Amino acid sequence: MNRLSYYRSISVTGLFARRLLLCFFLVFATYNETGQSYYDWLIGDQTKPTSIVVLFGIALLCAWVAIVRAAFLALRIRGIVAMLGLFVALELLRIGLGLRTTHAMFFDVIAVQIIIAVVLAAGLTWAPAQLRFSGERDVLHFPP
Repeated sequence: MNRLSYYRSISVTGLFARRLLLCFFLVFATYNETGQSYYDWLIGDQTKPTSIVVLFGIALLCAWVAIVRAAFLALRIRGIVAMLGLFVALELLRIGLGLRTTHAMFFDVIAVQIIIAVVLAAGLTWAPAQLRFSGERDVLHFPP
């Protein structure tokens, strides 16, 4: 009754890297400071066909709902709060060491987007990692 033998091929670091790339794409495709995002496409030039903009908007919304729901089911609220607390502590350390400049708002937006992507990727990776580490069959905890 060795349940782990089926899941030995799961590489947690490779899985996290792939899901981190997916989350980076989702976060930065929705909004970024360079002007090459869905947000800028939506509020920018009004000569484009609105059906294409709506189609991509619905696709992005579906991706956001699926990824946020999967991350929430894997980490639950305590895990998400713990991860965000860790990132707040790292930001306070950065401020305390004098590494944060007040003139670089561009980098602060990127830092927040990176934090969002890392939290989502950790949530997407946690269920398969817990399955690999513990051998549990049901690792997603459904909300009440």
